[in-house]
Amino acid sequence: MPRRELDIPSLDGLRAVSIGLVFGAHAGWPDLIPGGLGVTVFFVLSGYLITTLLRLQWERTRSLDLRGFYLRRAFRILPLSYLVLTVVLIGNLAGVLGSGEVHLWPTVAQYLQATNLYAVFVHEQPMMDGTGVYWSLSIEEHFYLVLPVALLAMSRAGWDRRRQARSMLVLCAVVLAWRFVLVYAMHAPIDRTYYGTDTRLDSLLLGCVAALVANPVLDRDIVHEARTRLAAHLGLVTIVATLLVRDDGFRETLRYTIQSVAIVAIVRWVVYAPRTWMSRPLNTRPAIWLGQLSYGFYLVHHMVVFEASAHLGGRLPAAAVALAVSILLAWGLHRVVDPRAYRARDELLARGRRERRPRPPRAQPAAA
Repeated sequence: MPRRELDIPSLDGLRAVSIGLVFGAHAGWPDLIPGGLGVTVFFVLSGYLITTLLRLQWERTRSLDLRGFYLRRAFRILPLSYLVLTVVLIGNLAGVLGSGEVHLWPTVAQYLQATNLYAVFVHEQPMMDGTGVYWSLSIEEHFYLVLPVALLAMSRAGWDRRRQARSMLVLCAVVLAWRFVLVYAMHAPIDRTYYGTDTRLDSLLLGCVAALVANPVLDRDIVHEARTRLAAHLGLVTIVATLLVRDDGFRETLRYTIQSVAIVAIVRWVVYAPRTWMSRPLNTRPAIWLGQLSYGFYLVHHMVVFEASAHLGGRLPAAAVALAVSILLAWGLHRVVDPRAYRARDELLARGRRERRPRPPRAQPAAA
């Protein structure tokens, strides 16, 4: 496996916690385990990590390699996504996975990275069993398409990082206001606010803000340790409080924003201080290993849970088997598919660098 561009403490551990929350909810305890919180953590982490990498590239080169960015994201996300989706599709058509119910347009939407848009605006037919998780991947793909272009435009316009962050905070406020309109003025269903790119964007943007201002990796010298520690502890309390509020209006409006702000506070602390009581479990070898498998695990676990629940009696035995099988499959994808995808990506990147390299001028023939 190639060395990652930037190793940030605690992020893999946070991914492990997030996938644990999602798995627990899907495995049969949605009222006890907040799977939606796990997805929100993933959104914040994505915004933070991607913006940190883009900021680092801009500060080193005063430019952003858009082609390289899109190639890296595509080869990181799409091979596993399409492989798992195709296996589930073939399994359903063959009658060996799921219920065998396959509909054309939901499946087309999944291949086009538009799962959430179909769920929000069409939803005439159900997705294949075990593929509902693709909605969050669609939101991240939409975000990845726009973010580097927006950052490049703002940077070239001379906006400093604080101005960029302020513009993102304004957009977060717009997203929050839009959720209020949808919920209280338009009486939109929960699926509209839960699955919409336009209604979940603020979680990703708040991660971006954390990367642009007082980044615990790139700006350690200006991070105030005591305040960052206090904010993280308040963040934990805040998340617990948001989970106790059962009002649907709050859950579909303020909750996403409040949780995202709290998650940002926790991320900043556990990245800044990886050896505290809050951070240490996130940096153990098992947590790091599970975090590195989290993407493949996320893709396969829902189908595995469906099959285990259908063939095994009792939630606990089914969950235990599903957990083991999901980890095994994710490990296999990580070992077999990822390296090949990364090699293909690196070859394309190298070819692009060779093509952009200026050619030496042709030698002029000597005058007679």
